[in-house]
Amino acid sequence: MKTTIHIYDKGDIKRFHFYLESDLENRPIRVPSAGSNPGQVRTTLFANGGLFNNGTDRVSTLSYNGGTVTMFNDYEVPTREGYIFKGWVRTNFDGGATQDPWDIDNHLVYGPTFYLKAQWQDMKSVLTVKHLGTEGNPIAEDVLIEGLIGESYETSPVDLSAYRLVETPDNASGTFTENEHEVVYTYAKRAIGTITVQSLDEDRLELRESKLITGTLGEAYAIAAPFFEKWSLKTIEGPTEGLFDYEDKLITFIYSPVTKLTMKTRKKNQK
Repeated sequence: MKTTIHIYDKGDIKRFHFYLESDLENRPIRVPSAGSNPGQVRTTLFANGGLFNNGTDRVSTLSYNGGTVTMFNDYEVPTREGYIFKGWVRTNFDGGATQDPWDIDNHLVYGPTFYLKAQWQDMKSVLTVKHLGTEGNPIAEDVLIEGLIGESYETSPVDLSAYRLVETPDNASGTFTENEHEVVYTYAKRAIGTITVQSLDEDRLELRESKLITGTLGEAYAIAAPFFEKWSLKTIEGPTEGLFDYEDKLITFIYSPVTKLTMKTRKKNQK
């Protein structure tokens, strides 16, 4: 009578079970009998750069030797620093060849021995950050960020004078995954320029709230210093005349308090 071998996952353990063919319903892997008795089957697993729990890079056992249905020993999945275990593939007697992935539902195995080799995926992952206009055109260079699968990442938009951010992606922060993925920020071209006007004292404390002035790109502007009773204009920072452009401008008027001495000096100068 033929025997069958079935492989399935149970947590972190790969179990190799042998059954009578009549006991398994889902297309079993078949190992032929030798004459009137079931054949001897020896299985070897190669860690392929990793190690098994016993510290070796391969394990081999006499899986079935006829007589009764037996269960293969439980083997922990091998581990390899910096890699994720991705399953088994068929190989040859020394683990050098790589054949098809092991498919428990479709593959048939004939012969007294068979060999499986662990497959690994590098834990490094790459994230691409893109900055696109509303029409999908790139407006800044892509940024590549590398990390290990499962590690967290954070991204940020770029500061572009000619564009404003209109959409921040949901995955602007997250964790690296097995597959390469993208983070896409979307920007719209600016249609107006802005000027922020500040009125401060010499300690750079506000005399009133800042004022935001907007204008069409290319439009001329002229900003006059606000008047404050008992305050005298001392310094001007920033261009008070010019054209609105992509650059956000800041104009700061600095004032000093008017004292009695200041008032006397002014009257003297007016004579």
